[in-house]
Amino acid sequence: MSANTTSYYHGKIDQTTHRVEIGTIEDANTITGVDYTLMSDGATISPDPATFVHNWKKEQTVTVTTEDNQTTTYTIVLTKFDDTMKDVLFMDEFDVDGNPDPTKWVLCQKAGSDWNDEMSESYDQAYVKDGRLILKAEKLATNTKPEVSRHKASLTSPSDGWK
Repeated sequence: MSANTTSYYHGKIDQTTHRVEIGTIEDANTITGVDYTLMSDGATISPDPATFVHNWKKEQTVTVTTEDNQTTTYTIVLTKFDDTMKDVLFMDEFDVDGNPDPTKWVLCQKAGSDWNDEMSESYDQAYVKDGRLILKAEKLATNTKPEVSRHKASLTSPSDGWK
């Protein structure tokens, strides 16, 4: 599992066009917080850019009001924003054959519930091949009646805590 890291991105402010350009963010899902500094103590910004988190678009508009009630509207632009990524919560390209990336995936551990008491505890049934994640389930013959093996492959992503 990788350690949490924080990246900071700075906006380039054009006071003529009132545009703030942030050029390095392609995936708005990576924005988890917003910090800004207004140069005047009595100035306000509305809406607060922190309210855009988890709903960021390519362009957002904010209004800065100075202490003497002068207003300027700014457009914050993510110049490299890729709209196709807006609903992606998790991604793995599966670009290396073998075991899945251990920083993104772990095997489900056997336990006592109905769904996980038959999990495999090895990567022989969960692996990457030719850009695809392969998950295998086997049928074993017991007497004359086939039944599902007690070795099902299942993976979870530890990075976000979802399963």
